[in-house]
Amino acid sequence: MDTILEPFIKDLNTLTTHGINVNISGHQRNFKGGLMCFLADNLASNLLGGFKESFSFSHRFCRTCMVKTTSYKDKFLSSDFCQRTAEIHKRQCDELDAAEGDLKDHYSKTYGINRRSKLMCAKNFSMFDGGLPHDAMHDILEGVAQLEVKLLVKHCVNEKYITVAEYNHRTENFDYGKNEMDRPGIITRELLGSNDKKFHLSAAQTLLLCQIIPLIMGDCVPEGDEHWQCFLLLLKIFDIVFSPVVPKGYCAVLKLLIAEHHSLFKSLHSSSMITPKFHFLVHYPDQIVALGPMTRYWTMRHEAKLSLFKKASHLGNFKNIAYTLASRHQRWMCYQLASDNMLQSCFECGPGSSPSTIGQQPHQLGSIIQRAIPSISNDATVFHPKWVKKNSINYCNNNCYVIIGTDGTDPLFGHLIDVYVVGGDLLLLHVYHCQTIYFDDHFHSYVISDTTNMSIVCLQDLLSPFVLHGHKLFDGRSETYITMKHLIFS
Repeated sequence: MDTILEPFIKDLNTLTTHGINVNISGHQRNFKGGLMCFLADNLASNLLGGFKESFSFSHRFCRTCMVKTTSYKDKFLSSDFCQRTAEIHKRQCDELDAAEGDLKDHYSKTYGINRRSKLMCAKNFSMFDGGLPHDAMHDILEGVAQLEVKLLVKHCVNEKYITVAEYNHRTENFDYGKNEMDRPGIITRELLGSNDKKFHLSAAQTLLLCQIIPLIMGDCVPEGDEHWQCFLLLLKIFDIVFSPVVPKGYCAVLKLLIAEHHSLFKSLHSSSMITPKFHFLVHYPDQIVALGPMTRYWTMRHEAKLSLFKKASHLGNFKNIAYTLASRHQRWMCYQLASDNMLQSCFECGPGSSPSTIGQQPHQLGSIIQRAIPSISNDATVFHPKWVKKNSINYCNNNCYVIIGTDGTDPLFGHLIDVYVVGGDLLLLHVYHCQTIYFDDHFHSYVISDTTNMSIVCLQDLLSPFVLHGHKLFDGRSETYITMKHLIFS
């Protein structure tokens, strides 16, 4: 790894000290840059930083603190542990380099370090101030959440709240929305009874399952069930961790939620169920303070890019697979750079009526559009498609809801009726205003009802671009439930 990093670090230091000269409108400007953080999963981050890549053969497995393998299952606050610093790490690397034989192996296991990383040579970069951040995708979705969902379903089946067949029936027949594509599959009794700590779902499937499982089986679980309460705490952690905006004050709330969740989880299950990924969550609040919301630097998008290489590798010829992947990626990048829409937002319209002007619209609709956009001309073209997809989000009238505002406490929802494209690129949403009745903690969802008030809202004015889907519970209740993807801050 250090051999690969060496030329990268050399160029990076040149960029940091000397920068690059760019001609902008006839003026030479010098731009300098540096490395802020390296994004990777736990094993790759440990490899890059020179830490132990196996959590089983080290007394200290965390690259952020000096936690011991004997204490991470009992303490759930970052202040309980001595944090790693550049000075401490340098001294430990010096001791490791000076030692030989069994003493070197002892230092390596004691400090959780394999070697002195080349990253330490990068100017103005520290591995201990968010330089090697923990990844929410691998820690929560592929680690903590899959384990907890499996234990929760197993508990509900054992307590006869629900059967495996009924759970599978509800999962398969759930009213998924147009944007809920990564649907979780069915489970078997063998999987529930196995020692495997995963449901073997993708990260996107796990995220969706955690969001909808209260609506799938919440009506079967009695109020106050401790296993259910533990899962609801995990969902509250989700709300903050996966939010694109996190006020600094919420980091303290997140710290308490993580400690409360881990303590309750430990009391409900044996300590052997607590894995190192539970410990990594302890550092999330401090990491958010240092680097910002975690969805801004998680590896979900990197995994999507990795799928390109996975497809390119399925050729059956591995004589020089590195060259094959590099060549195909360069051709793909060449095509993207040559196209005109590489950095533009994806905008796709479905079938609809012939375009017309604002003045040709029905009087009520035309008046609503003009009130929403006072500067719009009567000659502006209006296209009324059945659906519009923008940045991979589908806006249609199939029981879809958007967040049009907030009353200071609860979000205000709009039931999407129609979509209009004005002037070729301005997306307007025609919505019924909804009344937010209350937040049902047991189902971790808002209960809403439609009103007769209508309005036109611009897409860019929404508090969140995501489309939410209204759901009915399986027990036949008439209320509409909406589960948020993250917290909304006005």
